[in-house]
Order: sequence, then C-alpha cells, then structure tokens
Amino acid sequence: MTWSVACSELVEIIFSCDLRLSNIFKKRLHAYIAELHPDVLIDSFLASSEDEQTLYSSALLALEEEDRIKAFQVAIRYLSPLFPDDLDEIEYFLEHVERENAQQGQSSYYKRLDKLNRYLKRVDGAINSRKYSLAMGLAHRCLREYYRDFLKYTMKYEAIHTNNINQMAIYIYRYILKYFKSNNIPYSATRLLFITVVTNVLFVTMSTNSYIDRALATYARDNVNSIVRFLARYS
Repeated sequence: MTWSVACSELVEIIFSCDLRLSNIFKKRLHAYIAELHPDVLIDSFLASSEDEQTLYSSALLALEEEDRIKAFQVAIRYLSPLFPDDLDEIEYFLEHVERENAQQGQSSYYKRLDKLNRYLKRVDGAINSRKYSLAMGLAHRCLREYYRDFLKYTMKYEAIHTNNINQMAIYIYRYILKYFKSNNIPYSATRLLFITVVTNVLFVTMSTNSYIDRALATYARDNVNSIVRFLARYS
C-alpha cells in the first residue's frame, strides 16, 4: 500500500457511511486538516474540479507525513468501531510507516528543517542588528543550498552546473507541478508560482547590489521560510 492508496481508501470508507455519520466524519476530518494546514484545504477547494471524495483524498495526501499520520489516527479512532475489518490494512500500513520512521530516528525532513531554523536564527539576528544586506545574503544562501539538495536528492538531478537560483527554481517548479498532476493533488499552478517570483526577487537584489532595507530583508526571510517548508513536504 502507498500513501495515495491509503488516503483514497480511508476517504472511501468515510463516504460509505450513512449520510448522517458520513457528514459527521467529514466535518471532523475537515476541521483537523484545517487546523494543521489551512492552505491545503483552501487550495484544494479552489483548484479542484473533482468530486468531494477525490478532494478530501488529495487534501490528505498534500499534508506533511507527520500531520497525515495524525489525521489518520484521529479518523481511525472514530471509524474503527464501525469498520474494524475494512481498516485492518490501513492500520497495518500506518504501523509500518511509524515503525520505519522510528528506526530511522530523526528523519531527513526534520534535519532539513533544523538547518533552516539555524539559518533563520542568523537572519533574524542580522535584521535585529540592522545588517540588512547580511540578512539578504544569508536568506539567498539558504535557498540556494536547499534548492541544490532538492535537485540532487529529491529530483535525482546530478548534472547541476549552476548557482543561479532562478534556473534552479524553474526546474523545481516544473517538478512539483508534475508531481501534483500525477498524484491528483488539486494545487493551483498560479499559487505555485510564488516559488519563482520570490526567487527572482532575491536573485535580482543580490545580482544588482540593490538597496536593501528592513522590509526587503524581512520579505526574504519570511518567504524563504515558506518555500523551504513547502518543498520539504515533497522531498
């Protein structure tokens, strides 16, 4: 079983209940996903032309794995008294995923976010000291390093001969867009463009030695944080 299959099967079980129970379970699932990642459901509803069942399955798949596991645990707790046999395979899959994660110790996901947080701490320190050019440089370096790791380890793109973050952002944008389409994740391609837009701002600023104030440094800091956390879900 894969996560895609598990999401589809869990949602199918919810929708197989009678109307009253199905609505109760959908509301609980909706509330839980909205609490974890409001953008997941918002983007799903805006971008999806699919039926409601596909929408919920895609929203679950778009969650970070740790949060997806928690959402499954909540759903299983409510559903298991009604569907003990139907949930057996899903529960086994969930236990397998959790066991693998425990054996690996700290996952590469959290290692990447730990590195990001160290960068952000340095950027915040530079901003508070009014060293805005340093803050921008650190944000640019953080994004470049993460892009290179994403290209090499997630996309398996070994032939990296550029330090141009604009070019790397385009490769990554196309990869994520293709991933969404192949997994039926209804995320708006227009919303996804924030990766290339923010990257271009950093690239132009650093390439032209533009004037950097607190607002621009904070813009770089906050958006680099958003991009790295977003891409970490798919790496």
